[in-house]
Parts: sequence; structure tokens; C-alpha cells
Amino acid sequence: MISDSPIRRGIRWKLLTTMVGLTVTLTVLMTIVQITVQKQLLERELETRIDLIKKNMQDRGATLIAYLGRQVENDIAAFDYSSVHELLERTVAADSDLDFAILMNNDRVALVHTRPEYLQTKLDASEDRYAAEQKTQTINQYQRNKVAYLEMITPISNGNQAWGVLRLGFSLSSVNEEIVKSRAEISKLTEQRVIYALATALVVALVAAGIGILIATSISKPIVALTDHAYQLARGDFSVSNTGKIDTRDEVGILANAFRGMSRSLRESHEKLEEYNHTLEQRVRDRTRELSAKNDELKARYEELETLEEIVISINREFVLENVLNILLIQGLRLFHHAERGAFIIQTSDDQFSFAATVGYDMNELSAHTLSLKELLHDHMEHIHSVQEDVFLVTLKRDALINSLESFSQTSELLVMPLRLHGELEGFLMLDNLGYEKGYDLSDLHKLVRFREHAVSAVAKARTMRELREKNREIIRTQNQLLIQEKMASLGTLTAGIAHEIKNPLNFINNFGAVIVDMSEELKSELAAVRKQLGDELFESLDELAMDMGQSSQQIVKHGERADQIIHGMQMLSRGTSGQLEIIDLNEMIREYLNLAYHGVRAQDKSMSLTFTLDLAEDVGQIEVVPENISRVFLNVVNNACFAVNERQQQEGDAFTPVVRIATRNLGDAVEFSVYDNGTGIPEEIRPRIFTPFFTTKEAGKGTGLGLSISYDIIVQEHGGEFQIESEQGEYTEVRIKLHRHYPSAAQSEEDRHSVLGT
Repeated sequence: MISDSPIRRGIRWKLLTTMVGLTVTLTVLMTIVQITVQKQLLERELETRIDLIKKNMQDRGATLIAYLGRQVENDIAAFDYSSVHELLERTVAADSDLDFAILMNNDRVALVHTRPEYLQTKLDASEDRYAAEQKTQTINQYQRNKVAYLEMITPISNGNQAWGVLRLGFSLSSVNEEIVKSRAEISKLTEQRVIYALATALVVALVAAGIGILIATSISKPIVALTDHAYQLARGDFSVSNTGKIDTRDEVGILANAFRGMSRSLRESHEKLEEYNHTLEQRVRDRTRELSAKNDELKARYEELETLEEIVISINREFVLENVLNILLIQGLRLFHHAERGAFIIQTSDDQFSFAATVGYDMNELSAHTLSLKELLHDHMEHIHSVQEDVFLVTLKRDALINSLESFSQTSELLVMPLRLHGELEGFLMLDNLGYEKGYDLSDLHKLVRFREHAVSAVAKARTMRELREKNREIIRTQNQLLIQEKMASLGTLTAGIAHEIKNPLNFINNFGAVIVDMSEELKSELAAVRKQLGDELFESLDELAMDMGQSSQQIVKHGERADQIIHGMQMLSRGTSGQLEIIDLNEMIREYLNLAYHGVRAQDKSMSLTFTLDLAEDVGQIEVVPENISRVFLNVVNNACFAVNERQQQEGDAFTPVVRIATRNLGDAVEFSVYDNGTGIPEEIRPRIFTPFFTTKEAGKGTGLGLSISYDIIVQEHGGEFQIESEQGEYTEVRIKLHRHYPSAAQSEEDRHSVLGT
């Protein structure tokens, strides 16, 4: 009868539909959630992979462009653009992701481009203008012609001036292909999951339908009782006495009995769980505190090791003692959290110490203050506590500190560590505690001992390197002096030999030139005596020929005497003696030798074309000098000016107009002549060396490096004058020479050599 009741049919079908619907719904929802979560995870993994690929490409590009930047700057400094082009071509060919490389100057002209169609063209795209404006290494990501690029940009300089930029363009095509491929895989995997979920839901629905029918048919009668029991359990009533009994011997009866047993077990488990939860919470709190303390300790140890590693790296890169000490102090204060100030006090002489490096103090006040060992260890300290071997904890006197040491009076504790090198006291390391409630502890002392080892090692290395550099500089100076002496001795011997060999044939030229002059006069007299016999026409022709021969012979004699003076000067130079003093007209000498200098330069380079400008003061008058030596100085200076303007003309072409201006001034008891040129100028870094013997900036075979050195000695050492040079690289050079009207009794000292460069 119960099976025929409508209620039983209603319960059965409700149970069936509910089980099937709930099972299918839960299965579908769980599958959807799982697919959604998995798809999100795959998307995030894809994004992470893409970011990693881009990051790797950026890191690789940054390393590559830093290396190429240094190589390119070196090649540009050497004007070796072919090497730059080969280097960039090889780099692009070796990297599949690297699409192009560009070397662009400040005018955005691509001097080197791995795409030949853009070579030597001005680049005017937005990415080109952006690249030209960058002053530091930069990354630019953009899209051109539907292709995405990741461009690395680094500035290129030539010397101290900005020259342009180097650009490396990495194609992101491989990244985009990876994105498309990965998204396709994700879509395919999602479709498979959906199909699998639908199949699973169908199977579960069928199974649930069968189980629901079975359950609805077999257990509809006792279901209300079991529901009541479940309701009581849900309310937290775990007693079994109030549940009633189900006497059926089928599965439902067994389930009912098991349900009652489960109720008892749940009650016992609930009681135990409550007790265990209370105990577990306390244990978790205790364990959390222990782990936090351990984590703080490990973090402190890690920071300590990291700081010590940075100390080792820093001091290995630096060799100057003061810099090493400053690095040690800055890093040392990171180790000791209670210290905010520190100082290195280094022994400067017997029983005298001074502040070599400080952090947190006014170094300008302390650097000039020196302390004796007695002052350092006794007069300013109230209590000294030895806490470990060679480590002391000091309480300073509050009222004994004066002048520059007043800042120390603010401290309450001072951690002091003597520095000993090979058993000898080198100084002290002091770390200030600025009155923290917690003072130094045992961990600080352990760190201090390890820190001392690095400090002593750094001080020893810095001192050793300083001694080695001093010894090396002394050896180099000695070698240079020996080399110069040997070259000067060889030059003297060579000059004397050349002068001797030329002297003999020159004597024949001079003698026969004088004979020809006399013979031409005799010939003219003889022609006058036989004029009637010769006739007027023949006489005039022969007389003109005799006159030309006489004038030519006079020029031979004149220039032979000039050559003889030069040979005489070479012999005096080789013997270290000077020529004869004479009174000459400075303006006349300049006019005479200017033409000789110009033709001498033209003989070396026929293409040279320049303009000489003379600004000679009429009141300069006469001066007492050694003419051959002063003329030699003038020729050297003019030759250098001509060489400078010719070199700049070759660089700039027809747009440049070379000018050499020569001027004289009357200074009363002295005169001055100057030579100005608008040539290449003198680089600032080589100006202190221009008077050094054998130093030259000319190519091999075009200069000996002795012109300015000998000229300086003639003007300053021999004539007691002044030799000054003003120059700006790429603009001009002006040489100003001042001479006394009367030859001085004493020459200027060699020490003046270092003050001749104008500012």
C-alpha cells in the first residue's frame, strides 16, 4: 500500500530528478570551473613565457650593445668605419633575432647600416628622431611595416664629445609566432576539455539516473527517518537515543544502523577535534614565533654575507688607500646597525695619528687634526672595557673634548678596533653608538673580527700598490732620462758628421763663386776695351751676359755664405756652443726668412695654398741676438703653422681658408714677434709635452720632435726670453716669443719650461 501512494511516487521521482540534475550540474560546473582555471593558468603561463622571452632578448641586447658600443667608439676614434661595418654585419648575421644594426651620427645620417638601401641617408622616421635624442642606453619598442621591433639604443661619443648613437633592432616576429602557436594550443586543449566534460557529464547523468531509480525504489520508506537523523546531526545533536529505530534488514536498515554508529563516532570525533584545535592553535603560534625568529636571523646573516662580499669586490677594484678606507667605512656601517658614524684613524708618524676617512663627521674639520697615542687612548676616554682580543668598548668623557672633537661627545659608546699590519700598529677603526637603548652585542663583535680581516688586507694591498706605482714611476723617469741623453748624444755626433761632410764641398762653391764674380768684372773691363771692334750690338749682348753671370755669381756667394752659417750653427749645436752676437732688424729678418719658409713647405707639398698676413710694427727697431739661431726658431714656428693649416685644409677641403699671421710689437726694452695660424690646434692632453725632445705629433719621416725643444732652448736658455703658446684644438694656435733688445747676462732657469703654456 505504501508503494502505491502518491507521496511515494513523488519522493521517488523528486529524488531521481534531483540526483540526476544535481550530479550533472555539479559535474558541468566543476568541469567549467576547471577548464576556466586551467585556461587562465595557461594564459598566465603564456604571458610569463612571453615576458621572459622579451626580458632575455632585452638582457642579451643590453650586453651586446654595451660590448659593440665600446668597440665602435674605439674604431671611430681611429676613423676605421670599415671595421665598424664588418663588426655590425657579423653581429647581425650571427643572431637570428637581430634584424638590423645602425650607426647614426648626430645629424641622423646612417654612416653604417646593415640594410644597404639606407646607407649614407638621413633617417627621419619617428623612431630615428627618438633614437637621436637619447643620451643613455635606452630600449624602444615600436611597429614598422606591420613588423614589431625591440630596439636597443646606446649613445656613442668621440673623446669628450657626443658623436651619435648605435642602434640594434631585434625582430619580435618569433615572439609573435610563439604567441599565435601557444594560443592555438590553448584553444585546442580547451576544446578537448569541453568534449571530455560533455562526455563525462553524459556518463554521470546515466549512472546517476540508474542509481536514483534504485534508491528511489528501495529506500523511499525510511528516507524521512534518515532525513530527520541528518537534520539532528546538522544541528549538532550527536546523541543516538532520540533517533528511533529502523528495523528493516536491507541496505537501508544497515545504513540506518551505520548512521547511528556514525553519529556516535562523530560525537567523539567532534569532542576530540575541539580539544585538538585548541592545542594546535597554540602550537602553531609557538612555531610561527620560532620560524619568524629564525627567518630574521637568517636574513641578518645573509645581509652580513652580502655586505662582506660587496666589501671584498669593492676593495679589490680600488687601490688608493683613502678610497679603500672610505669604502670600508660605508660598507662597515651596514654591518653594525647600532652605529651611524665611523672613522679610520691612521698613524702618520711616530706617535701621531690623523683622521684618514670618516662617515657622519665633518671631514673638513677633522682632516687637519692630529692626535698622539696618549690623547687617543687616555685623555678623551673615561672607561675602556676589553670585550675581546684587540676589541675595546669605550665610554667617552663628556667634558674633555674640545675644538674639532666636540662631535664625539654626543656618543655613549665607541667600538674601537686597532689595525695591526705585520705586528705594527697602523691605526684604529672607530664605530659610534649614538645613544641607542640597545648597545653593541656579541654578534657585532663577531662581525667586527671578520670585518677587521678585510680591513687589514685592504690597507696592506693599498699601501703595496702605492709603493709599486711610485717605484714604477721612478723607473720610467730614469729610463726616459737615459733615452733622451742617449738620443741627444747620438744627434750631436750625427750633426757634427753631417756638418763636416757638407763643409768641404760648400767651401769649393763659395770660393769658385767669388772667383766667378771677379772674372765677370774683368770680363766687363775687357769688353769695354774692345767695344769698337765688337760693335754695339755684340758688345751689349756680351755685356748683358757678363752682368747676368756676375749677378748669378753674387747670389751663389750670398746663399753659400748663408749655407755656411747654417753649417756653422749645426757645428755649434753639436758642440753645445753659440754663434756670434749681432744687431739685426727683426722685421727685415722676418721678411727675408718668410719666403724661405714658404718655399721649403711648398717643396714638401705642392698642393699647399695659404695666405701670409704681415702685421709688423714699424717701431720695432733692432735687437742684439744670435741671428742664425733666431732665424732657426722663426723657421721652425712658421713650418709648424704651415703644417697645421695644411692638415686642417686636407680635412675640411675647399670650405676652409688657411691663414698664417705674423706680427711684431715694440715693448720698450723688449720686442715680441708672434705667429698665428687657424690650423688644427694642439690637444689639451699633449700640451705639457710639446717641449719634450723627440716628442712629435707628425707622421714618421715628417718630424723629429726636436724643433720646439731646440727653439725653446734658444729663446729661453740662450737669450733669456719668453716662449708662450696659446691654442684651442680645432680652432687656432698662436706662438708668442719675447726677446730683450740687448743680450741678457744670465738665461732663464730650466724650471720656467713648465710655465710657458698659455691658459
